[in-house]
Amino acid sequence: MIGSKSIFDGIVDVEVAGQAPQLDDTDKLAVSLYGKGVVAGDTAVDVDVAGNIGVVGVIDVEVAGQAPQLDDTDKLAVSLYGNGAAAGDTPVDVDTVGNIGVVLRSSNSVSPLSLISIDDGQAIPGGGAVKLLTGSVPMLYNGTGSATGLDRQRNNQEIVLLASAARTATLQSADIVNYNGSGLILFLNVSAITATPTITLSLQIKDSISGNYFTIWTAAAGVSTVVSRAYLFTPGGAAGSYTEAVNLRLARTWRLNVAHTDADSITYSVSAVVLV
Repeated sequence: MIGSKSIFDGIVDVEVAGQAPQLDDTDKLAVSLYGKGVVAGDTAVDVDVAGNIGVVGVIDVEVAGQAPQLDDTDKLAVSLYGNGAAAGDTPVDVDTVGNIGVVLRSSNSVSPLSLISIDDGQAIPGGGAVKLLTGSVPMLYNGTGSATGLDRQRNNQEIVLLASAARTATLQSADIVNYNGSGLILFLNVSAITATPTITLSLQIKDSISGNYFTIWTAAAGVSTVVSRAYLFTPGGAAGSYTEAVNLRLARTWRLNVAHTDADSITYSVSAVVLV
């Protein structure tokens, strides 16, 4: 009847989607929240004008079907994965105090950068802790028109031109590229002879167009005994305790020529130091 009030004394059975609401152990309503429109039949979460969720009770939250984990201080525990992570990916590593470990790699490689040793044997300042060592690589233009046209700048370089061996005929070393050297020291070491061999050293430079070689120096005297010799080539021909000191500057490509006067065996080696 209009204007009248009904009074009901009893128990009301309430169901949602055919299920009775669940209470927690303090008789508070247990509520699970779902995103709006995620799956057909989902109920949108209600919020007030300030954006606060309008629910009092116990909220069950899951991520990908798993409940979030808390650490021993009740803070949310989070595992970090790289971009594009897939099943079986390894979590980000941390040390014993929780610092994230970082692996450095070059922009065009999936492999981590490798540690390198310093050839001069000197310790890196700063104690025993591992530190990131960076450095520049000086480059020089070579005018070849290659992909970059650049060479790494070199320090004094030691080169084996001819390893020690018994030889009986004239031969040449491989072509040597002079990147930025201005001088050269040649070392000849004769360790054995048979009969009466004689060898004479010479330097040859290469024409980049024709591929022809031109002799720019020949030793003043041949060698026919067990002996060691040292030859210096620098602009100005600096004096010193050398077999010969020659005023000479190296070209871009050069090689060593060893002329044998006969077929008698002679065992020798030739090495070089390119001087900057």
